[in-house]
Amino acid sequence: MNQPQGTALGQLARWLASADKRHSQEAQTRARHCFIDTIACLLAGHDQPAARAARCFVAERGDGVATVVGGGTADPLWAALCNGTSAHAQDFDDYDAPSVAHVGAVLVPCILAVAEQEHSSGAAVLDALLMGYEVMVRVGEAVNMDHYLRGWHATATLGTLGAAASAARLLSLDEIQSAHALSLASSMASGFKYQFGTMAKPLHAGLAAKSGLLAAGLAKSGITASDQMFEGAQGLLAIWRGGGGGDHAQRLSMDHASLAIERYGLYIKRYPCCGYISRAIDGIIALREQHRFHAKDIGSIQVLVPEPNLQVLPFAVPIDPMQARFSMHYCAAVAATTGRLGLADFTPEALQRDAITALQTCVTLSGYAVATDARDCAPEDPDTVEIHLRDGTHLRQVVAEAAGSPGAPLSSLALYEKFLDCARPHLSQNVIETLWHDLNHLHALPDAGALLQALRYLASPL
Repeated sequence: MNQPQGTALGQLARWLASADKRHSQEAQTRARHCFIDTIACLLAGHDQPAARAARCFVAERGDGVATVVGGGTADPLWAALCNGTSAHAQDFDDYDAPSVAHVGAVLVPCILAVAEQEHSSGAAVLDALLMGYEVMVRVGEAVNMDHYLRGWHATATLGTLGAAASAARLLSLDEIQSAHALSLASSMASGFKYQFGTMAKPLHAGLAAKSGLLAAGLAKSGITASDQMFEGAQGLLAIWRGGGGGDHAQRLSMDHASLAIERYGLYIKRYPCCGYISRAIDGIIALREQHRFHAKDIGSIQVLVPEPNLQVLPFAVPIDPMQARFSMHYCAAVAATTGRLGLADFTPEALQRDAITALQTCVTLSGYAVATDARDCAPEDPDTVEIHLRDGTHLRQVVAEAAGSPGAPLSSLALYEKFLDCARPHLSQNVIETLWHDLNHLHALPDAGALLQALRYLASPL
């Protein structure tokens, strides 16, 4: 690769290597919330089947310097793989609208694996997350929604580029090395939505975390790659979104005065299921609290969502917890019956509850057309819930912003309660409080790599 200044990759790499490490309070707070939420989801997901299987595989490959939550230590690459898989295993982790991807489950495991190796400060890991998020959003703005609707799983594709950016920043790669890291990452970035509802979906987050770290490490060691990553008929933009690539490369220019996390924020989930289910569940719970009906009173539940969302909600009758996380029918039945939707609702036993299985047959899901360039989860394209009670009462709720979205953020108390729900089954209260304190003071920690060390050996089996 020559000096890549004239390419979109060159602009991105130059910014990545030289951007100011001083960030606004808002940016740091949102990045810190991302770390908090991801660690919570990592704890909740580490005993899920996909996470246990990944740890079994990695355990055969020896120890290392990086923590595998619930699995001792491993080489940083393998730790990133395991922890990324765990963080995404329950689909409880954050996501982002421009990239249509889960951010924290990829970036945080990658960053912390590097941090343990390099003894990086808390300020440095927050900075690395902001850089990785920026790259995911910039590329996301250039390829979405076409990229996502064509069947790519953006957590796997854009996440790999974001992880490479985060690792490059934390490893202090220069402009040329950073360009190589991103270009190498593009050759590792893949994943498809047909895996939704299987173990492969959470594995995508782990693979992206590992591949991004691998790309940055190879670039630091001298492996080179093309500077034509974005432009041209065979560039990433053309392949990922269809059509020409050069006309979209300008969207990657680093001319914004503010960071993406300041402009967009993150969706911190309230429910451990697909984010496209969240607004409808908010609506059902709100109607239930307002009108005090019971499951036996319900004749039918009708949910109307933007038509593209139907792609990832195919399971009317889920056969396991993985499918249940992508089943509007199941999640709506649970919310209407219990007034909540939590981690305990996604076990094999929970799926067999008679009241739930009976009510989910009364749920219908349909879609309505939206503009081809509509933003993901746009408030102007809301979800609508209609509940018909057996006494003839007709209830209706329109929900434009899900609880936990940038437009309706979780309160500090709600974030703490989610953290407790995820951590309590696995950690003592003393460890929980110490971890909560350290995460909330992440910017001041001299060695953020030590954050996970108390989580190496948990009660959960391999």
